[in-house]
Amino acid sequence: MNTLQAATSPLAELRIALQGQKAINAQPSQLEYVLAQAMAKAFADMGLKADERADEINYLVKTMPAEVCRHLPGIKLTEIPLAINRGVLRAFGDFYGLNVATFMHFLSSHYHSSARAEAIRQQQTPALPAAPNQPSPAELAQMRRNRIITAFEQYKTTGGYTDYGSLVFDMLNEMGKIPFDEQREAQIWQQASQNLKARYSRVSVYPDERAKLRESLNQLLSGDAQGKVLTEAKRIALFELFDDLILSGTDIGEWLTLDERVKSKE
Repeated sequence: MNTLQAATSPLAELRIALQGQKAINAQPSQLEYVLAQAMAKAFADMGLKADERADEINYLVKTMPAEVCRHLPGIKLTEIPLAINRGVLRAFGDFYGLNVATFMHFLSSHYHSSARAEAIRQQQTPALPAAPNQPSPAELAQMRRNRIITAFEQYKTTGGYTDYGSLVFDMLNEMGKIPFDEQREAQIWQQASQNLKARYSRVSVYPDERAKLRESLNQLLSGDAQGKVLTEAKRIALFELFDDLILSGTDIGEWLTLDERVKSKE
């Protein structure tokens, strides 16, 4: 095996991934983001349209971080995409459906695999570069801004953005960048309920999908789908904010750092 092959082998890739930060020590938004991207790719790789399964993926993004931290405290953040990708490729056997149990099976199988144990053993050799330093608060803030800018540019270009787990909205909200008052928030909440009602009332030729739609509609009408309504409301608010920025010709990067520049001058 030549040097290039060795450097790009699955084992070498895993050894590098093992140098990363533990998922349990990562910022919650970091862990959610990594899981969201890896699971969305898994749906796409299986030929499933992620946008049509937004409710499922949002549930997964909200549920998986706690499961990962509880059952796999030693797994590294950078291992997660590798493990899920291997699982989808059936490296850990056949599976039925993409759900919490399936994804935890992928991660657990990888975590306890002989390949990982061998990578850990080899990691003790001096051949690998030193693990990178943990990002500083300023670097983490820049990473958040970069994700928001990426989401905005995608929305500006395509007219849509799938904010799994409402991560981008939550980042903007934590920064105090959501400008809507209580009256507008109430209108957005009502609109979110109407959107979901229309979505769950659509006709499907597939019996399983009809059953899921009927169940979701019943939950909505009985008031047991507040989490789904909140997620849809966040999506609406995010898009309205992006629309306002586009119409005003605002530079997203400057807008995100405006408050910081003002504070620095005070």
